[in-house]
Amino acid sequence: EKEIASGSVPVSVLEDFKMAVDHARMTVWAVLSTAQTDQHKVIASAIARFRLRRMVEMCRQTITDLKRGEINQATPELPLFQATLKDTLEQAYRLGPARK
Repeated sequence: EKEIASGSVPVSVLEDFKMAVDHARMTVWAVLSTAQTDQHKVIASAIARFRLRRMVEMCRQTITDLKRGEINQATPELPLFQATLKDTLEQAYRLGPARK
């Protein structure tokens, strides 16, 4: 708390922490709500939408990391990231054009 108050904690760390807390909150909510089986599809849809919002936030932060050079050719996770992103885009584009 003292480090946060002093401003010594990078904003990106706080953003990542916020996303982790949001994810934990959504997961707990989903688990508690699954006792009502008739709402299973509604809950699954809400979780999927939450995941997409998180993904957008994480991609935007990753773009910033890439531009700053914090992620580069030497980053060990880069190949897995590239493959996962490619697979994700292929699946998303199979749905056809997104509607606004």
